[in-house]
Amino acid sequence: MIKVFLIFWAVLFVVSFFTAKLDISFFQRVGYTAVMAGFVALLSLGSGQKNVVPASKNSQSRKIRVVDIKVPNSPKVLYQIKRNKVYRNLDPKPIYEIRDNKVYIVNSPKVVYTLSENKIYRNMEPVPIWEIRGNKICVPLSPKVVYEMQARLEYRN
Repeated sequence: MIKVFLIFWAVLFVVSFFTAKLDISFFQRVGYTAVMAGFVALLSLGSGQKNVVPASKNSQSRKIRVVDIKVPNSPKVLYQIKRNKVYRNLDPKPIYEIRDNKVYIVNSPKVVYTLSENKIYRNMEPVPIWEIRGNKICVPLSPKVVYEMQARLEYRN
């Protein structure tokens, strides 16, 4: 509060030399600017941010991002992506893992898909098999939607 008072008092005091009437004495100028700066300091004290208790690190670290992949306009989840692993039909065992924009079979060095510039390539082929447009996976150069993606946060077990 003292910092706010001193800063505003100095600024108001300097500004008063340019804007105040000439018949106001130096001590009156000091007093008037001090009162105005004190008023600003009291206002800043009352308008401080309310104390918000941040969420504990444990609760934030327990949330993970999950992407559900579904057939368009269907509630059935075909694939799930969580922690860079791809699961089929809510199966607990992953079938693929994503590393460095490449999709591998779990525990294998074989690349199955490559992700580049919102396009999905199969097995290092030069022509993409799918294209990602927003939350939809589409056939390239076609309006046909193959899958829809829906991201959400899920608590870890």
